[in-house]
Amino acid sequence: MSNPSVTSADIGRRIKERREYLGVTQSDIAQVLDVSRVNVSKIESGQPISAESLGSVAKLLRVSVGYFYGEGEDTDAGEAEIIQQYRAMPKSLRPIAVAVVKAVHDAGADPAK
Repeated sequence: MSNPSVTSADIGRRIKERREYLGVTQSDIAQVLDVSRVNVSKIESGQPISAESLGSVAKLLRVSVGYFYGEGEDTDAGEAEIIQQYRAMPKSLRPIAVAVVKAVHDAGADPAK
């Protein structure tokens, strides 16, 4: 999972981007980690974060720890949210979700492509 080319600054940037996308505050993360908001700001600016704390942040931000290391990098935040919601829903509802996504795709599909 650990990508040696990923720096603490990269991880901090990804935390901040995901946090802002979800509307989570630094104070929310601080509460989960039992640290000050200033410490969260430092983490987002590149201060190293422990594996345990990163796991807690990942859970709050509804991503895998691998997300912070660039896994699934070709997946944007919207795709990640759809995947997360799909995985969290009861299996009995998944066919309905797939049908809705297909219908939305088909409604916007360009027949010339």
